[in-house]
Amino acid sequence: MRIRMAIVIAAAWTLTATAVSAAQRIPDFSGTWVRVYSTDPHITYKPATDSTAGPALNITQTATSLTISLGSAEKTTYALDGSKTKRDEKQGNTLRTIVATARWSSPKLIITEEYGLSKREITYQLDAANGQLIVVRNTTLLYSKGGALTVSTIGPVTIVYRKG
Repeated sequence: MRIRMAIVIAAAWTLTATAVSAAQRIPDFSGTWVRVYSTDPHITYKPATDSTAGPALNITQTATSLTISLGSAEKTTYALDGSKTKRDEKQGNTLRTIVATARWSSPKLIITEEYGLSKREITYQLDAANGQLIVVRNTTLLYSKGGALTVSTIGPVTIVYRKG
């Protein structure tokens, strides 16, 4: 009888420890983040103290969703359970529907966005030691050019933020 009780207690302890450990691995990206560095050739680097460092990245995170906006831009919300979310995005005169999924690869959050034959993957990771949020974007574009199918890859582009 004591052996059974010990086994039950040990199993309960193991399950509890595993659940707590899993919960600790999921970072909270919530906050206002200011860009301090970028490898994007279209973004000019500005020191973090410079008011022209670019719009702030605003993130709100709950247990089930992540909402992101850059400056005053429209907010984008992703479900954190791996289900698909859809939104319309305008680029120039073209309106496209983007289908996105978010998944954890602890401690990273990977968001995959697909539109047409193109795909964008955005990885979010906290660097707790330096108090930074690291965002890495990779984009693969498929399009017809001169009658031939063309594949173009942009990235990886790394943008580093600090809490602002």
